Amino acid sequence: MSQSVMATGLQTLLGQTTDNDFLPVEEAFQLNGYHTGEEAVLQFTVTPGHYLYRHMFRFQAVDSNTKLGNPVLPDGIIKFDPYQQAELETYPEDIEIRLPIETHEPLPEIAVTFQGCADAGL
Repeated sequence: MSQSVMATGLQTLLGQTTDNDFLPVEEAFQLNGYHTGEEAVLQFTVTPGHYLYRHMFRFQAVDSNTKLGNPVLPDGIIKFDPYQQAELETYPEDIEIRLPIETHEPLPEIAVTFQGCADAGL
């Protein structure tokens, strides 16, 4: 049986821009999730022309009755990031992250923090 997971505290730091051609964060990256009782499954939809940074994901249980294990992230694509001046692992396509979870809550809350960027630069 699957149940929805409420994700709170979503943060995407794309920088400041006055260019109206860039998508709002909530359109560039969408998050859906559910839990199976043993793990939370977080599904990120990444709009073409955007990507997420692997090293910027953070997960935290909101309530003290929920314990999270280490997330299982898929392999990403290595690319040179001109803003961070480094080779970084990124996700330019939709991804699914599995997060071991111990909880008695019917709808556990997980604070999810992530960072992404647009290929066009921001």
